[in-house]
Amino acid sequence: MINRTNIVLSALLLGTLVASMLTDVDYSRPNIEVLPEMKYSPAWAPFERHPVFDGPLQQAPVEGTIARGEMPYAFPYASGEQEAIRAGDFPNPYQEAADRAARLPEDEPPEVESEETKQPETEQPETEQPEPEQPEPEQPETQETETQQPTARDRAIAEAQQQLQASVGRGSQLYPIYCASCHGATAAGDGPVADGKIFRSVSLAAGPAAQMKDGQLFHILTYGQKNMAAFKAELTPDQRWDLVNYLRDLQRSAAPAGLPVEDENEENEPENGDSAPDNGENAHQPGPDSENKNQGKDDAN
Repeated sequence: MINRTNIVLSALLLGTLVASMLTDVDYSRPNIEVLPEMKYSPAWAPFERHPVFDGPLQQAPVEGTIARGEMPYAFPYASGEQEAIRAGDFPNPYQEAADRAARLPEDEPPEVESEETKQPETEQPETEQPEPEQPEPEQPETQETETQQPTARDRAIAEAQQQLQASVGRGSQLYPIYCASCHGATAAGDGPVADGKIFRSVSLAAGPAAQMKDGQLFHILTYGQKNMAAFKAELTPDQRWDLVNYLRDLQRSAAPAGLPVEDENEENEPENGDSAPDNGENAHQPGPDSENKNQGKDDAN
């Protein structure tokens, strides 16, 4: 019985192989397809007329819709140079956090419970015996550690500085992508695109850009100005503030030593006129020549 079954199966296999070799297959034609509508679904064009609603197939979002991860940023200024000047009053959130931390009252450092203070609270009768065994020098050590504890104001200032430095680091990564092609690697206005043949770029490390307020720089990054394009669609508000903070860091490194960026022009004025009197105080001070002349007059008299 088993031999007869093997013979039948072998014959069927051989017949199948012979039939497949003798059959002429046309590979240009597809095989039989069952339910072709499931394989080939109709594709609608975005601006094709909608079969149900009035208008294109791609409908506008509902009014007030907010994209995920993109909360609206409250920046109440329109485009234009005058609006950019008005936007100078808009605060930098990182600098505002640092100023808010600096305005905190200078509280005393928090009290740290040492082992000596904990023992009388929990085990009052047992602390009387080990008191002579504890060495006396431990008390000034605990006092030193308590005085070294930072206050709430110190912690707030340190946290604000860390956030500012992190923002500067993120801005240093964004600057070569969006700014260096025109303004150069050091923001000196010597980028490879702004070679003077088509247009010229300005320096962001010094000059008028260094005297602008943070809000004005943020406005220019948002809406653009003159030859500069707007980056509102390419950069989020946080990324724009990162670039502003990085530009401030570049300006501080490019400014003369000891002079803040915003006070550079004010400090240079008295240097150019050292001989000018200050509020008339030095104008009436007698010098050595005047004293000699007065002595000569007295001798002559």
